[in-house]
Amino acid sequence: MDTKNLTQIGEISHFQFRKVKYRIRGSIEKLLRGWRWIIGYVILWGWVVFSVLALTWIFYTSLKTNQEIFAGIWNLPESLQWNNYVRAWTRAHIANYFLNSLFVTLISVTALALISSMAAYALARCKFRGSNLLFYFFLSGIMIPVQLILVPLYKLLTSLSLVDSLIGLIFIYVPLFLPFSIFVMTGFFRTLPLELEEAAALDGCSEFGIFWHVMLPLVLPGVIVVAIFNTIAIWNEYLLALVNISTAQRRTLPLGIYNLYVSTAFTIDWAALFAGLVLLMLPTIVVFLILRKKIIGGLTFGALKG
Repeated sequence: MDTKNLTQIGEISHFQFRKVKYRIRGSIEKLLRGWRWIIGYVILWGWVVFSVLALTWIFYTSLKTNQEIFAGIWNLPESLQWNNYVRAWTRAHIANYFLNSLFVTLISVTALALISSMAAYALARCKFRGSNLLFYFFLSGIMIPVQLILVPLYKLLTSLSLVDSLIGLIFIYVPLFLPFSIFVMTGFFRTLPLELEEAAALDGCSEFGIFWHVMLPLVLPGVIVVAIFNTIAIWNEYLLALVNISTAQRRTLPLGIYNLYVSTAFTIDWAALFAGLVLLMLPTIVVFLILRKKIIGGLTFGALKG
């Protein structure tokens, strides 16, 4: 066998070796991808099961008596004690705290939806000198810790005579959650084709009319997503309300639940405390269950179009 044949055999063997190596590598990568999916699903479903069990435990514990809670925290109630909710709603003034949180949340979320939509439309569709710099300036607000601005915010509200007021809380929440809202809405506006604005302008629509009648309805899924996330965040916000609200009548629901917890340390009314926790969580759970398809649809819209 001459040298030429040996060289050809060597090349064929090397080619086959590389082919087998790539097949083995592809099989290993495919196996690893499969394991990643399995691990991811296990973690997600584990978190879902844990959350459902925790919520279920809080709910049926809120229907126990105080004696049953101390007798066994995992035992089911012998009879449903719905008067725990009545006691929490009336004696613990949860009704007043609930209305305060509802007022602050509705006004703040509405203002955030309008302001962030207009700002995001200007940043995404109206190109001007410094527009990108302005966008990153808004975006930098997400990186500021709330604890860092507690004292300046308190002094600012004091100088404006808005400390210890629900209006003052609204003036805090709107700029605090505005960077996140602008960031999300800008991504939605950037997905829309430029031809829509040109067609509306040719029909004689003004700049504000293009935004209000053409562009805003198209990004409605984004508005819903931003509104829901802001609703959950503002409804459950505790630290800023604790610092700026001191009067009992102006407390929001998280402050009221904490006050109920402090009072139960002396009265041992833990059943009313769990009932108050359910009342705190119930609105956000109901909103999520009703609008979950819109949330998923809005996030998918941004992911597919972005």
